[in-house]
Amino acid sequence: MPVADAERKRWSDWEAVCAWLRAQQGEAALCVFYDARRAFRLALIGPRSGKARPPVSGNFRRWSLLVQQGYPNRTFSERVPLLMRADSREALLEVFDAEAVGHAFYAAYVKIFQKSVVSGIYGEGSRQEYQDCFLAFTVRVLFLSFVAKKGWLGDQGARFLLWLLERYQTVAQQEEATGFYNRWLRPLFFEAFRAAPSAKTARFRTLPEDIAIIYRDAPFLNGELFRRQPFDARLALTDEAIARFFPCSMGSILFL
Repeated sequence: MPVADAERKRWSDWEAVCAWLRAQQGEAALCVFYDARRAFRLALIGPRSGKARPPVSGNFRRWSLLVQQGYPNRTFSERVPLLMRADSREALLEVFDAEAVGHAFYAAYVKIFQKSVVSGIYGEGSRQEYQDCFLAFTVRVLFLSFVAKKGWLGDQGARFLLWLLERYQTVAQQEEATGFYNRWLRPLFFEAFRAAPSAKTARFRTLPEDIAIIYRDAPFLNGELFRRQPFDARLALTDEAIARFFPCSMGSILFL
């Protein structure tokens, strides 16, 4: 079914399917919403438990998996084999089940944590500090992905961090293993979000101008997430570890 923007979940896009199900007295439907950018959302529309939502959606709800050009689409790739083997409504629901996806996401992150990211943390610290550093980095990256998806970090959308890494690899002289983290991510984490745009007009002069503009225009976030922690002064992630981590983290935000 063609839609204007597959990334956005609009009632108007799927109420036509709900109306068709009501007319056919059907229980569920598996459909694809796609747009002109070749993004698509594989959706399962089925019975809703609890209070129904008007107007014609009736007692239906939707589960979906989003696929976009240029993204890892990790969740979709991992769930499709289950879809091909589904032989019951319960099995089909498990493909789209947020809790099941969450468990798979956690297991994938543990694997990355153990095999690649922790080994890519550079600096002196305890095992607990390494874990704290990884957890803080993970949460910051996921939150930044959400902020970027809202269009608050330039026009790259959810792909902003991958684009930022690619931009660094293009223009920076990679003289140190942790250059991307120290020179580009530290200013983003600990300066760009710690002050209002009007207070950052003279900052980030060591960065390319297009990056500096994005950092200066970043919104002020008055919270603990981007406040420096003790381990932040001693630990950093290597460019290699970040390059392994970013594709997985980008894939995680596309399950909506």
